[in-house]
Amino acid sequence: MSTGSHSCVIRSRLKETSFDHVYFGTLFTWFEVARTEMGRAAGLPYVELEKNRIGSFVTAAGAQYHRPIPAGAKVTVEARMAEMGRARCSFAYAVFTGNDESPAVTGYTDHIAADFSGKPTRLPARFAEAFVSTGESIRRPSFEEPARVHWSTDLRVRYEETDAFGVVYNGNYFAWMEAAWSEHLADNGVDVAEAFKKGQTYPVVEASCRLLSPLRYDDPVSIEVESRLEGRTRVALRYRFIATSTGITAGIGQMVHAVVDKGRVVPVPRELAHALGITDS
Repeated sequence: MSTGSHSCVIRSRLKETSFDHVYFGTLFTWFEVARTEMGRAAGLPYVELEKNRIGSFVTAAGAQYHRPIPAGAKVTVEARMAEMGRARCSFAYAVFTGNDESPAVTGYTDHIAADFSGKPTRLPARFAEAFVSTGESIRRPSFEEPARVHWSTDLRVRYEETDAFGVVYNGNYFAWMEAAWSEHLADNGVDVAEAFKKGQTYPVVEASCRLLSPLRYDDPVSIEVESRLEGRTRVALRYRFIATSTGITAGIGQMVHAVVDKGRVVPVPRELAHALGITDS
């Protein structure tokens, strides 16, 4: 049985929410659940690949957030095999709430087949038999490294941040981006929780990351960030993840935040821009 798309239903959990809506990084876990269920429906559980010491490693991931998903919502996540080659493939996703005809979130993940040592290999024949490519084009951002570093933060990879292959799980890069943003704002006088109480939020409307070199447990990591205005109502941040012990760039990412005040999109406040090191506001 082969398939080009599959849908699954997920009920959001309390741990997956932030304030009154689903945390943006949760979507990347939902994407994984949907493509795993898609493989199972096609008769190819991912565990079968692992038995052959082959993994389908994420090399890039991204999402566009068209509207917030309420806490506790039941959602339908649709996964589609958009592109497939000899060693690479890409999935596209759409997340729907209730009876909505248009998705609340859309996204993608790019993958490469590799053995457990990280050496690229061809996708198994069973993989090509199980999935049918829809041939649709995926909207990907133009990944750019920070041209000017406004601030940086350091961390060490925790055990819980790694996956079954022993490398940092792709969704955790987005959590790191959010942590770097939140900590920097707090250190520069912007209290995100207090702003929320007053009706002002900074929702993520776009997020993406390209993974260039794997990070593993206890690796020291430096995150460099560049911030800039995108129009009058959005702030865009570019991230670079550096393996401190080698100086290798492990990944680059970006997030775009809107500014919403009491339900209305508003211009970026001067104090927020200055806290982020943006001086041309």
